[in-house]
Amino acid sequence: RLERLGVLVAGGGPLGDPERVRITVPHRPEEAQRLVRALELATARP
Repeated sequence: RLERLGVLVAGGGPLGDPERVRITVPHRPEEAQRLVRALELATARP
C-alpha cells in the first residue's frame, strides 16, 4: 500500500537490523505530511 502512495520502504538488514524497516524522512513539511498520511492510509482497517 505504501508503494502505491509513493512511499518507499526498505528492509533494515543492510543497516544491521533485519527486524526493522527504514523510511527516508523528507525535508519539506509537505512531503513529511504526505508520509504521515500514507502511513495512516496503509494501516487503516478496510
